[in-house]
Amino acid sequence: VLECPPELKENYQYKMLAANQIRGLLPCSGRSIDNREYLYYDITSRQSLSDLYDRRTLRCSDLQRILEDIFRVEKTLTEYLLDGSHIITDPECIYADFREQECSFVYYPGEIQEGGWEPLFTFLSDRVDGRDKRAAALSYRLCMMAEKPGFRLREDILEELGIHPVESRGSVHAQVPVFTEKRSGASLPDMNHEGILPETTWDYRDSGRQVRKDTGSIERKDSLKNSTC
Repeated sequence: VLECPPELKENYQYKMLAANQIRGLLPCSGRSIDNREYLYYDITSRQSLSDLYDRRTLRCSDLQRILEDIFRVEKTLTEYLLDGSHIITDPECIYADFREQECSFVYYPGEIQEGGWEPLFTFLSDRVDGRDKRAAALSYRLCMMAEKPGFRLREDILEELGIHPVESRGSVHAQVPVFTEKRSGASLPDMNHEGILPETTWDYRDSGRQVRKDTGSIERKDSLKNSTC
């Protein structure tokens, strides 16, 4: 719960926060109690990073996941024309979902203490598993980068650190089956990296099993009969 001065209710950040469910930000709602305004952030089924890593060490995969979440939320905020400097970077105000371990952040529409991501990166570096040399090197470089004024975790910085952000953590190929025609040994076109079939359509409406491509039509007689996908 954070107190919200009444004048903040008229600014752009507050209105966007109240009208939208923005991925990467904790859901929040405004309430009035004794003529004072408050913002209530929903942390149900979530645990703060400070509690999560109170007694456990941080592996490289954990650090990479957190960095991807930071990058993703900053990218999302730009789509809503929101300033990323209003994210509270205190580890006690960053919450991870119990199921997906995806981080959600507190966005405060008013002024917050300027500190950037350096306090968070320092917190993470202090909890890195010393046996994980890649995690140690990554956290050290992050702390050095975050010392620069106006630091933002852009895609080129992640690429420089050897991290390739993706829109979804699930593998497309793990979710979409690839069908293979068993009898003749030929295969249907493979999915590409986006899970989309190439410009080829299989038409089973006629007995000749016509294969239509963008360059023309090719007839294959009975080649796909009795085959199982």
